[in-house]
Amino acid sequence: MTMFRFAAEIFRDLHDELMAIGGRDRDLMARVQQLETELPAVEKALLSEPNQLRFAYSAGDALSLI
Repeated sequence: MTMFRFAAEIFRDLHDELMAIGGRDRDLMARVQQLETELPAVEKALLSEPNQLRFAYSAGDALSLI
């Protein structure tokens, strides 16, 4: 294998990895934005509850209590 072909293969693999990371980055950013949107409602539910221990022992997520 020539040095040129070897370098081309390495950079192609690197490009593929970077594209995959970019896709995961977009997914992660979308999830962070969703959590930032939902957080105030969860925080309000937690702070308005006189006994926060109820959240520790209830099945399901906190959003179902809102």
